[in-house]
Amino acid sequence: TDLVIFYDKESKLNNEKFYSEILTETIHLFLQSAASVEAGLLYRIDLRLRPDGRNSPLCRSVNEYLNYYESRGENWERQMLIKTEFLGGSKKLFEKFISYLSPFIYPHSHSSPPIEQIKKLKLEIERKLRDEENIKLIPGGIRDIEFSAQALQLLNGGKDKALQTGNTLNALIELNKTNLLTKKEKETFETAYILYRKIEHFLQLMNNAQTHVIPQHGEIAEKLSYFLGFESLDKFKIILNENRTSVRKIYDSIFSKKDEKIFTYHNLDEINFADSGRAAKNFLYLREGKGLIGERKFDKKSAEAFKPIETEIIKYLKTSSFPDKLLDNFVRIIRYAEFPSIWYNEFKESKFLKIFLILCEYSQRSVDLFAEDKELRDFFLSRGFLKRIKLKFAANYSTKKIFFILSTQCILGLISPLKASELISKLLIEKIKKLSGSFAENYKWKDDFFIAALGSAGSGEMTFSSDVDLVFAVKDIVSYPKIENNFQDLLALLRDELKPIPVDCRLRPEGQNSQLVWDVDEYKKYFNARARTWEFQSLIKTNFITGSRKLFNSFNSAMAMAVKKKDCSKIRKEIIEMRKKISPPSPSHLNIVDIKKNRGGLADIEYALHYHILCNPSLLPKCRGKSIPAIIEKVEELKLAGNIKQTIKKNFIFLKELELINQIVFNKNTSKLAKDI
Repeated sequence: TDLVIFYDKESKLNNEKFYSEILTETIHLFLQSAASVEAGLLYRIDLRLRPDGRNSPLCRSVNEYLNYYESRGENWERQMLIKTEFLGGSKKLFEKFISYLSPFIYPHSHSSPPIEQIKKLKLEIERKLRDEENIKLIPGGIRDIEFSAQALQLLNGGKDKALQTGNTLNALIELNKTNLLTKKEKETFETAYILYRKIEHFLQLMNNAQTHVIPQHGEIAEKLSYFLGFESLDKFKIILNENRTSVRKIYDSIFSKKDEKIFTYHNLDEINFADSGRAAKNFLYLREGKGLIGERKFDKKSAEAFKPIETEIIKYLKTSSFPDKLLDNFVRIIRYAEFPSIWYNEFKESKFLKIFLILCEYSQRSVDLFAEDKELRDFFLSRGFLKRIKLKFAANYSTKKIFFILSTQCILGLISPLKASELISKLLIEKIKKLSGSFAENYKWKDDFFIAALGSAGSGEMTFSSDVDLVFAVKDIVSYPKIENNFQDLLALLRDELKPIPVDCRLRPEGQNSQLVWDVDEYKKYFNARARTWEFQSLIKTNFITGSRKLFNSFNSAMAMAVKKKDCSKIRKEIIEMRKKISPPSPSHLNIVDIKKNRGGLADIEYALHYHILCNPSLLPKCRGKSIPAIIEKVEELKLAGNIKQTIKKNFIFLKELELINQIVFNKNTSKLAKDI
């Protein structure tokens, strides 16, 4: 049983939980109970057909679902929604949902009729079919009847409401009434469909399992033919094959028709859209404002403002690699415009229009950041995103605005991906410095503390998905009995101000379960007694932010002295072990490459350099807080041959830039890359 669960509006209940949380918990309990054999298993419950599939929330609001179907709904989802029926809850809400969805399921016109898409889907099902006796999926089986009826319903249901039924047998009757199926075709489909369903029900009752495979011989096969009223198993097989042949003949006649394109705009048919029907709908929205949720209509001013830019948009789309994605994002942004005419008038400047189209096509991160954000939308229209951010003014920019500016400038080629990485690090560290400095002024810590950055923030190699790892250290901690609470407050402030970047101090001694602030003398003891190689690796990336630089230097000297005492062979062994631990599993069926963690990735280069540095502690002062390219280029003591040095540097830069571009283009907070991209 396939279910879709939705609610009217999000709200917060008296227990401070959101309605969606309560409903999600209820759904989990329902699924658990429904799957329980003790409770009496009757139907398998499946929620995978909900918008965005199995990785999406189990329930969303009506408007969220409607927005999904309007912006990203596929033809197969139209087919699925034909069979939608009310099951429980608010009948009024369900009727509202269906009334809004009707124009999506049964559009009045099609730029590209769904015949070809449905045909391709059926061919793909047949290609993957492992059993030639599956009554549901075989050529001439249940799906051929349902897909034939649904294709005719989708094509004509917008003009004839009688065709808008989820019952296949009723649909066949109505299709015959409108002469879309002949009487003979209707009767052939009816006879076969009833027979197939009887077969399906018998098999599932006999096997107590969801099966559609007809046995060719044996006790169950004999019982099946007897149950259906046939004199023998051979006679049953003959009749079954006759039905399959007749059904397939009608199916082929429907799906071989050359339907005319009913609705085209300009030269949209010359553009390589994956879904030309949705593209036409998107273009119609940009022109006139017609949408699924209500029939919003642009004012005359907006409609007139679109005309001068229409030709330029079509021209760009003809050479676009991802025209569907571009139009989807264009519509998403215009949908939130109170006055679309303002945007269209700005786009009369051809260079600005081209910038916008490039972002819609190639920078999902930029679009996701500013599409629904009023401040960033205004900032975009003002062209403020094209200006360089001055370091001294970093504190005036939110992290979200910094990300928007840098992701946009990067995809436009105004800065390199590596420069974007460097600027993310510098700007966020400057924000931390300003916030921490203002905070410290409220306390009399003198020069008895320092704050430092570790990880990619310390080495200046942050990406759009990096964490900020900090170290808080103090001299003579007993003199400051409240300093732990003070720094807890500071950490809370930083986390709030740097959203959505996570800010943590997990790399402190003993990890996140220990105290937040450590005395420098305790750090020295820890370095000599308990610090592991991976901790020294992280400390290579340490960079001073604020406080006492003298205390910071003392901290680093203690770390270097501890490293000198470590055996190089032990360092090598522990680095190899750590590298193995972070290596991702790479099953052959996963079509994914981890730019950072796979063999030959960023981690290999980084760990190899860490090994050289830790085995030669005199290199620490020159390497500390430096990026990998800077270390390779400037630290001559590494004694790498020229060609090896340049190869490592070149490969690191390539992989790092690939990681950043992947995050910008697809808005992925990961170093993983699909192999087929």
